Amino acid sequence: MDTAAKRVAIEGDLTIYTVREWRDCLARVLDSHTLLEVDLAGVEQCDTAGVQLLAMLKLEADAQEREVVFRNVGPSVLDLVMMFRLHGLLGLSGVVAGLA
Repeated sequence: MDTAAKRVAIEGDLTIYTVREWRDCLARVLDSHTLLEVDLAGVEQCDTAGVQLLAMLKLEADAQEREVVFRNVGPSVLDLVMMFRLHGLLGLSGVVAGLA
């Protein structure tokens, strides 16, 4: 296992139509790194399936005693995260507090 951080940038849509591909990709990276940074700046559309993937990834990392950090969270993701009040789970409380 590589202990160095790995950064993955999600580009395009994070929706029911793409979430399976992203799940497989992110799971492989998480299996081989102790820290995964997920850059969400390129996400154009996000739906509930996309938010579920982010939550599942965070919970899976916690169960494996690994870390997932979400960076550059844009409005398409943040709006849903706030609606479902998942900012604490996803480690985005600071981002949400900065909007207040």
